[in-house]
Amino acid sequence: MPITVTVPAGSTSIGFNATAGNVLADTTVVVTASAAGQTTSTASITIQPRAENSDFVSQSVQSTYYATNQHAVSVTMKNTGTTTWTRTSHRLVSMNPYANNIWGRTDVLIPTGVSVAPGQSHTFAFNITAPAAAENYNFQWQMRKLNPGIPTNIGQTSTNVLVSVLTGFNAEFFSQSVPSSIEPGKKVDVQIVMRNRGSTTWTFDNVRLMSKTNPVKLFGKDSIQLLPGDSVAPGQYKTFNFRIQAPAAEGDYDFKWQMRRMGVANFGPDTPTVSIHVQALYNSQFVSQSVPSTMQTANSYPVSVTFTNTGTATWAPGQYILYSQNAPGNNRWRVNSVPLPSSVAPGASVTFNFTVYAPITPGTYNFQWRLRKSGTGDFGALSTNVPVVVNN
Repeated sequence: MPITVTVPAGSTSIGFNATAGNVLADTTVVVTASAAGQTTSTASITIQPRAENSDFVSQSVQSTYYATNQHAVSVTMKNTGTTTWTRTSHRLVSMNPYANNIWGRTDVLIPTGVSVAPGQSHTFAFNITAPAAAENYNFQWQMRKLNPGIPTNIGQTSTNVLVSVLTGFNAEFFSQSVPSSIEPGKKVDVQIVMRNRGSTTWTFDNVRLMSKTNPVKLFGKDSIQLLPGDSVAPGQYKTFNFRIQAPAAEGDYDFKWQMRRMGVANFGPDTPTVSIHVQALYNSQFVSQSVPSTMQTANSYPVSVTFTNTGTATWAPGQYILYSQNAPGNNRWRVNSVPLPSSVAPGASVTFNFTVYAPITPGTYNFQWRLRKSGTGDFGALSTNVPVVVNN
């Protein structure tokens, strides 16, 4: 849409600024001049976007870090020029001052194979190392075009963040014992061992182990305190033994923790991320069934019901049956359970083939089934209910 700038009556000129910062296509500025009793005159000025430009979008960085600790940060920039960014043509560089190595690096590259077209944004996710001295430091970045001969910075700088670096607290990950799979809602014991790599003794009052999951209480806890009386001197190890509870919903969940100085900031590395697969030990998915929609009273009919084992345990004959539902255990078809014909491994399917007998009284009757394990009970999905019409 054209932008109109009007010269007021009685004026012979007007000043205005036109920038192409966010323009991805030609934009026309229409200058209109008129005075009382005079013919209106217009002139068009076409603003073309810069070939090289960028806008700062967002960033993730804390206001406090501990000296010599490594931390994950991110900066998101938008390509508002007309050329595509690649690993060999553009990069993110540190600023304030330019190309400083305050945070252990001067630049961040675009990943191999990634291109950022005009109008797209890219998040630079990278690790920084806090300086050794306790002081306030600038955290600021800008895009840079790698021109032949003389590289050039382009576009906006990220908002400067003044980060306070503190000393005295640092940690080293040593080991952890975490299951790779858990049943939904089940509680299990885990262990994480951290080493004090700072110069301050850890106690019940000054540090704790913090969850880095999203949400923070994904496994039922957001932090683990030291025990009253604990004293972990520099160089010593602390073993955290605690119990977590798996989420109720099946899926894959990241499990990650980090040390924290209480009331101040996290310090030291994250524990290595463990992807915990939450899946029921006993679970099933209904696949299909074959059953007549109408029957004659007292007549027999062959039917079949197919289920898939979506749990983690193998179904074994003698322990599992197909069990009638709606209502559970009903004997309206002269059968309320069907033995499992063979072993069914996780991910495999099984078809129950059996004979039913229509009720002796005409009417509409529900036909529905579910898996049952001896000693455990019914589990998994129900078959789709079929209302069967029984006639004389």
